[in-house]
Amino acid sequence: MIFTHYSIICYIWGLLSLILLRVVDRIDFAPDRWLTNGALLFGLGIVLSLAHVLITTFGLEAFYRLIGSADVHRVVSWPMRFLRSLPSNMAIYLVILSVVVAVKANRKSHERAVHSAQLEGQLKTAQLAALSNQLQPHFLFNTLNTIASLTREDPDTAEEMIIRLCVLLRASLDTEKCQEVALVDELEILEKYVAIQQVRFGDRISVQTDVKETCLNAAVPTLVLQPLVENAIEHGFREQRFIAKVVITARQAGEQLLISVSDNGSGWSEATSDGQGTGMANTAARLERLYGDRQQFTYGNRRGGGFTVELELPYRELPASPAAEVVA
Repeated sequence: MIFTHYSIICYIWGLLSLILLRVVDRIDFAPDRWLTNGALLFGLGIVLSLAHVLITTFGLEAFYRLIGSADVHRVVSWPMRFLRSLPSNMAIYLVILSVVVAVKANRKSHERAVHSAQLEGQLKTAQLAALSNQLQPHFLFNTLNTIASLTREDPDTAEEMIIRLCVLLRASLDTEKCQEVALVDELEILEKYVAIQQVRFGDRISVQTDVKETCLNAAVPTLVLQPLVENAIEHGFREQRFIAKVVITARQAGEQLLISVSDNGSGWSEATSDGQGTGMANTAARLERLYGDRQQFTYGNRRGGGFTVELELPYRELPASPAAEVVA
């Protein structure tokens, strides 16, 4: 009987806790409302304690009458029970209140963390898109200027460049929604860009790739190589005696992908950069946004002439597009 008695008491408090939970969910726990909230919760504790006494008193009396127990005459009247049990009921109420408030605080903290992560992700995506959009027009304007200069001098060459530009832009648009592509896809887009440059410069430029086959599916930022190769070609043609030679290498070193773009040009300096520093800065910013401190981006002049850009990215594989797989 004692077990049944206390089971009923605990069950009633469990039901009353649902009311407490609903009330706490609606309370604004702002620092300037602590007095109002405290009075509200204290009053709620009194009300729930009274409700607990009333339910317990009449519930036990009905239960004892139902089973025909003589203990029905021992049930204390509810006013007396309320006064006697108020301290213990308030103590139970405070314990339940503490648990409910802690659960609410934990839930709010989780919601803020999720919201903050979503905002950070949206900001990062917007920043990456902005950086990518700065790089792509840079190449497009340069190519259109080249086409414009050839329109009168060599219309056939200009027409061929327009056709190849359309092919390159179509390939670029296919990947514009992706921040990363497989290296083999990136090389395919780069091949189309080099084809445009070779229409103008012919055999005066040479772009060679030395990429390990195991690295072809490695993830790289979309259109990361094109501005680097464009800069390398500009280095090569800064002095007309040079035949621009660009070498691209890629290999895996543990959990990192190492990529380098080297040229045999006249090197790079602030005085002769002609805006190329912007492309380097944007590339560095993209890598920072995508990979944080898991990447490295370095560049500088080589001894004996030329310029080298080196990228170190976390190695991760992506499936290549069907078209790239055919090309590979």
